[in-house]
Amino acid sequence: MIRKQIGTIGLIAVLVLLCGAGVYAKELKIGVGAPLSGGNAPSGQDYRDGVILAAEEWEARGGVAGYDKITVIAGDDKESAKEGVSV
Repeated sequence: MIRKQIGTIGLIAVLVLLCGAGVYAKELKIGVGAPLSGGNAPSGQDYRDGVILAAEEWEARGGVAGYDKITVIAGDDKESAKEGVSV
C-alpha cells in the first residue's frame, strides 16, 4: 500500500515538473537604435544587420545561458537626438 502511494506521489511530482518547464521560457531582447532612414540609413541598416547576425550565431552555438531565445528589436532614430531618446 505504501509503495503504491509513493509511486503515485513520484509520478505526480514528475508530471508537475514536466508541465511547468515551458511556462517560464525566457527571451533575451537586444535593442538597436540606429539611423534606419535618411542619409545615414545604409550604415544604420548595416549596424542592425550585424547585430541580428551576431544574435543568430549565438543561437546556433547554443544560445545564452538562462535564455531560450534571442530577439533583436530595431528602432529608427532618424538621425535625431530627440528621436534617439524615444527609441
